Order: sequence, then structure tokens, then C-alpha cells
Amino acid sequence: LEKLTLDFSRCEKIGTRTLRCVARYLRLGLRELCLGFNFCALTDVGLVDLCHKLPSSLLLLDLGLASCTQVTGASLVKVAQHLPEGLLDARLDFRRCCSRLNETVERTAFRLPRTLRSLEVSLWSCRGVQEWGLLDWVVTAQSQVSQFRLDVKRVGGISNKWMEGLTSGLAGMGGLALLQLHLTECPEITGIGVVALAKSLDGMVGLRDLELCIPPCGTSAAPMNNLLRVLPTKLLRLHLNFHGCVISKSGLQELADRISMMESLWFCKLILDKVVTVVDERIKALCAAWADAPVQVLHLSVRHTKIASGGVAALAANLPTTVVDLHLDFEGCSSVQDPGVQALARRLPTALRRLMANFTSCAVSQRWRQQFDSLAEFHDKVSCMVARGKPAPKRVTKWWG
Repeated sequence: LEKLTLDFSRCEKIGTRTLRCVARYLRLGLRELCLGFNFCALTDVGLVDLCHKLPSSLLLLDLGLASCTQVTGASLVKVAQHLPEGLLDARLDFRRCCSRLNETVERTAFRLPRTLRSLEVSLWSCRGVQEWGLLDWVVTAQSQVSQFRLDVKRVGGISNKWMEGLTSGLAGMGGLALLQLHLTECPEITGIGVVALAKSLDGMVGLRDLELCIPPCGTSAAPMNNLLRVLPTKLLRLHLNFHGCVISKSGLQELADRISMMESLWFCKLILDKVVTVVDERIKALCAAWADAPVQVLHLSVRHTKIASGGVAALAANLPTTVVDLHLDFEGCSSVQDPGVQALARRLPTALRRLMANFTSCAVSQRWRQQFDSLAEFHDKVSCMVARGKPAPKRVTKWWG
């Protein structure tokens, strides 16, 4: 047996006895182990037993412990301490494991296997992260890990000092190709932390996949402008969530300029909800930036901004012809009216296979909402037909005049 996958998620009666039974049958030669115990009644005892019996032959470990509320920080540290030496890929989901770390556990005990190439850690809504010594993981991974994913959403104690330590560790990852940081709902992060992140990004010339979720960090636009100015230009995939952040018009222009230099970009997702500078003029510049890029997946969310029908029309005029998956969210944009929706419907790329558009709380008539929904349903059917190897039908255009 080289691969074992067991998923007991949401089985509330599954607990320590089951985990011990699984650990007892782990054998040398096992290369991939994926265990899902989300929302189960696990305790520290069973998890510690599992850690001590992980086979040394393991190359991939995917451990899901989300919402195991009886698991404490002490046993999570044990997991980090006992990762097999030859491990290449570690995915550790500790979301909502809420207890604090025992005082007897030393921060200096953290280490990472020298062979590790991909590290994914989710600590969403956990407490006691500072005491766990999470930064030690990042520092140990310098010049080693090529893929790093970290989710610390709603984690208390994530401050500017924490960010500076994290980013100094990231700056040492010269071979980093993928970086995903989820920092939303961390109110202690201010512009200082964003500037530290910008400095670390400036040297990541090999980065190909970037995903950043940044919380609103003060009233000054300078930190976000600095971050946008140093976005890597060799990206294949870009996902930015700047919900409610303060970004100046020049900052949005910086974003447009950087995207225009990403000649190989195929995935682009931008969340600019409640960014007050998002107006038609800035949207036009942003859309023009990706017009010639080989983008296949394009997601744009500009909820509750000042964009109007002119901005929607500009977006329609600059949609890349290569787009197959298009998601647009204009909820709360009260100046978006029927002409903008009509312009968008007329200019959809012929290669499109999946379409989603949200016009909730816009000044769009019910007639146009229904017709656009019908168009989205048509593209969903086309996607299913193509997946089954059937020829795609031609789009009916009589609705759009």
C-alpha cells in the first residue's frame, strides 16, 4: 500500500479510538497519507499517537483537523515536531482548534524536514499562535520551500512585528514559486506590516503564483501603493483580495501597469469591494491592462463602488478573447444600469464556457437581469457539452439587439 485516504469529516462519534486504530496499521512503504477528521471528537492523546507512528517513507501528508475543538496547541506542535524526514509535501489544516499551547512545550522544538518543498498551514480562528512559534517554521523553510500557503484569518496577535518576522523569512526563500497569504480580519496589521510585505515581494523574481488577502490597514494609501508597485511580472496566476483597503488612483494605475507586464498571466482574480477610488476611469485603465494577455479565468468583484455603466462597457470592450471562465460582481453599484449590461452581453468572448454576473442592488431592470441569467445558463450548458466531447452550439444573439 503506497497511498491511503480516509475521510471521517463530520462524523461526530469518531474520536481517539478510531485514530489510534488508523495509526496502528500505518506501515513502512506508505508514500501518501490523507486523513480528514474535521468536526470529529479527537483529543490530544490520539493525535500524539498518530504523530509517533508516521512512516519514515511518507512523501505527502494531508491532515485535516478543522473544528476539532478538543485538540490543544500542544498536540499540534507535536505534529510539527514529528514530520517524517523525507516528507516533500505537508498540508496541515488546524482551523478553529482553539485551545492555547501548554507552557511545557518549547518554541525551539520546531523543525522542518530538509526535503520539504511544499508547506500549507491553515490556522484560521486559532488562538495562541504567537506561543506556538509559527515564525520558526518560516525561518526554517528559507531557501528550501518552493510553495508556501498560510492562512491566519481571524487569528489574534497577528501584528506588525509578527508580519516583519514573517516577511523576513519569506525574503530568504529565493526559490519560492507559489505564495498564498490570507491575513484578513487581522486588525492589528497596519501600513507598517504591508510595507514589510512589499519589501519581501520585491526580491521574489521566480514567483509564478501569488495570492494575497490583505485587511484594511489605516487611512493612508501609501502602503498599498508600495505593495502594488512591486508585484512580480512573471506571474501565471494572480489573486488579490483588497476588500475595503485604501488605494489611491495612482495605486490602481500601478496595478494596471504591473498587470500589463504579465505576458503569461492566465488566471486573474481581483476583489476591490468598497475601494472608493474604483470609478469608471480607473476600471478602463485596469481592463486595458489585461486586454492582450492570454487570460483564461477572469474574476472581478467591485461591490459597493462608484463604477457606472461606462465602466461596465469598458470592461466589455477589453475582455481578452481567450477568457473561458468569467465572474463579475457589481453588487451595490447603484450607477450600473441597463446600457452597461447590454454592452457586456454583446461583447462576451466566443470562447466563453462559464459565466456569472451579480447585479444585485444595481439600477438594472428585471428584464435585463433575467436575460443575462439566461445567457449564463446557456454557457453552463455549453461547458457541460464540451466536457462530454460534444460540439458547442452557436450563441443566440437575438435578445441583445
